[in-house]
Amino acid sequence: MVSSNINPIVYGDDEHFINNPTPVYFLSHGGPTFMYEKTEFGGDVGAWRETKKIGKNIINKIKPKFIVSISAHWESNSNKTFEIGIPDINSEFFSSSRDSNSFGSGSRLFSSKSKSNFNGDDNRKLSNDELPLIYDFYGFPNHMYLEKFHSKGSIELAEQIKSLFQENNLNVSLVKRGIDHGVWVPFKVAFSENKPKDQVWDLEMPLIQISLLSCTPNSFKDHYKMGKVLSKLRKKGGLIICSGMSVHNLREMGMAQYYGREYMKYTPAFNSLLTKLLTENKEGRERLNAFENILHDQKSRNLLFSSHPTLEHFMPIIVAAGAAGNDPVKERYTKSVDSLGWNIYEFNSPRSDAQL
Repeated sequence: MVSSNINPIVYGDDEHFINNPTPVYFLSHGGPTFMYEKTEFGGDVGAWRETKKIGKNIINKIKPKFIVSISAHWESNSNKTFEIGIPDINSEFFSSSRDSNSFGSGSRLFSSKSKSNFNGDDNRKLSNDELPLIYDFYGFPNHMYLEKFHSKGSIELAEQIKSLFQENNLNVSLVKRGIDHGVWVPFKVAFSENKPKDQVWDLEMPLIQISLLSCTPNSFKDHYKMGKVLSKLRKKGGLIICSGMSVHNLREMGMAQYYGREYMKYTPAFNSLLTKLLTENKEGRERLNAFENILHDQKSRNLLFSSHPTLEHFMPIIVAAGAAGNDPVKERYTKSVDSLGWNIYEFNSPRSDAQL
């Protein structure tokens, strides 16, 4: 049984969200170039447009009180303890590193030396609770390390989520950390592209990023339980967005040019398997069993590890399934490009964005 004893002052208990829980999203975020609508590498224009459409629906119709994000690009330094990111409120400046190709890993924070003020004249935060960006990618054009996404964290909210985890026997700690590109890149598409021109903050409600554990085949149940615990936030106005890729095999990205795209048959096959698994298994526990059965069936296991040689981009799907529980799923978008899969899923959203 999952406990939901959380502080109504912080979470703002609301009859509207009790009767209309927020949906859960899984986004395929591509590479850092996904922030641009049209790019030759690491992006997909269809996924970009669908992500923007989802963001517009979130802002105009769902109107969550806060957002919780789980990204493929933050695994805890432990295989037993989740980490929750909080802002460094003791400084009005972002920390700087010596070069613009700085990198964030685990709970360590590295920030670009690029100017972070909205006016571009220094690296002052908009407020002490602003979340710095982690530029966890190398070798890209310099202008990409100047990109900004202004969002704020909340220590109070993080403390309450920490308590919720502890009440449900999940080990957890708070760490001072910014948000990695698995969050801020798709969020730029979803929210920056939809904000009013005179709005300074790209995201006005608090944002909390929570780590994955070490992503091993043995951690499926732990990540599913994480999602199940987070599901309690949906009736409090919290929106859960999980960010990864439906297929993510960077090792074979270059092989298509030598062998042709027919070599990457596992990409559409695994995209289809995921959608079938999520739609045909109606209950949360059935979905978890289906995920675990992938590991026990040799053909499916081979397909999984062809599609995900490492599991960090796959695991957010399991978290999303846990957070969704028995809610129905809608495949919002699917595409297979070489060794990348771009599926986007939405669980339980009665708010149609057809008119947006």
